[in-house]
Amino acid sequence: MENINVFKNDYNNKIKKAYVTNTRLMGVVGVVAYYNTFVDIYHLDFEEYGIDGFYRVDIKDKDKITNRINETIGGLGGKLKKINENQFKFLIKEAFNISDVYFEIYDILDESYNEILNLNITINEDEIKNLNEKMCLKLRNDYELINYYLMRVIANDKIANLLELKDINFEITKSPFTLLKNDIKKGEANCYLCESLIDFENKYRLINTKLKVENKKIIEAEVIEKLDLCSIEAALILNRKEYIATYYVNDKKTEDEFYKENSKVMKNSYRNGNLFTEYNSNNNHVMKKTYFLNEDIYGIYYFTNSNQLVISSFKEKNIDEIINKLKKYQNLELNGDFIVDKSLIYSFITSEYNDFYNFLHLERED
Repeated sequence: MENINVFKNDYNNKIKKAYVTNTRLMGVVGVVAYYNTFVDIYHLDFEEYGIDGFYRVDIKDKDKITNRINETIGGLGGKLKKINENQFKFLIKEAFNISDVYFEIYDILDESYNEILNLNITINEDEIKNLNEKMCLKLRNDYELINYYLMRVIANDKIANLLELKDINFEITKSPFTLLKNDIKKGEANCYLCESLIDFENKYRLINTKLKVENKKIIEAEVIEKLDLCSIEAALILNRKEYIATYYVNDKKTEDEFYKENSKVMKNSYRNGNLFTEYNSNNNHVMKKTYFLNEDIYGIYYFTNSNQLVISSFKEKNIDEIINKLKKYQNLELNGDFIVDKSLIYSFITSEYNDFYNFLHLERED
């Protein structure tokens, strides 16, 4: 693929069109930029990693463009919104200012380092406001507002200011962390009490806050209490029922066939197999009074190197739909399905075991 530095001042091949996902309140966006001969696809993280995903694809290879977009930003649960060239460059520079840690991984980005570092962008307030409106969802209820707000504040993400009616200078942590779960209880006079579990300095912290809402904006916020927890205590808070089914894989080509036909799944390789994660098409889980970080996951598919497929979901409806969908694969033989009181799939994936039933036997002994 062409190793062209599109950020050089003498580069004449201007952007034909560009898009951003409306997922900025999740802390990440996908950006797609079309040029005459190629398409650049970015994954931007505004919490910690900056530009942490990049692909360049030949403009003529329509299938690969679709697959790369799905692979890079398909799991964000948002829609692409058109932006102009100024807004595109503004986003790239903003993400670059967060971190450049991933630049060396991508040769094309590495070649552009100095140009992005010195990128001079002329963008007015109206363009920034328009960009934020495209990147940020119109919030539908107070629960969604509060979950997004706490999520962004805990991540030390300045976009949280957009959710305030006025600057209230609210801080929960000095460094960015992740909101794992949030429980909201409605009080009087548009006040809400929240119990938030976050990962915190190699352990966990439970934070109680009080927030006041007016016209879908935060007008007051205060921390009431902070409590450090061990991993066992955090696990009890995070525990949910998990629905699991296992298959025998009669032909190893089935995994490749599955991946080819399900281009929106995110693939990760582990010592004993390959994990495919399917995300929901939206982020409606943020609208609930109880928010879980991983509730954006529709289902998990883990192909082990011992001819086994393990699928899981936190919703019974989803696992039933997945089982029905997998009936089309003739070389998959369903062994059984069951429910567990706590999540096991990730413990299995990161364990030394490549057979789920051997792993399950060990769990029961423990």
